[in-house]
Amino acid sequence: MDVERRRAPQDRAEAQQALVSGAWPLLLSIEQACAYLGVSPVTFRKICPVPAVALSAAVTRWNRNQIDEWVNSLPPKTAGQRVAAPEAASPYDAL
Repeated sequence: MDVERRRAPQDRAEAQQALVSGAWPLLLSIEQACAYLGVSPVTFRKICPVPAVALSAAVTRWNRNQIDEWVNSLPPKTAGQRVAAPEAASPYDAL
């Protein structure tokens, strides 16, 4: 049993390395797509323009290659660049 406990962290590290090295499936579930990008499901749905693929009425997946193409098309963030905050609506805009 002690051997299993000592090997568990190494097994997890190996599993994580396998995911990093390209062992992701071609069609990702929402959970996998979020883990792949490191975002929450809410954020994923807001920012990802890749259309979902309906495999059946209850099964939806996202194509990893299309996600990669979208991510690679994003402009790089430069040092000191900040995301612009949305402008607050002025009560005088409606006049």
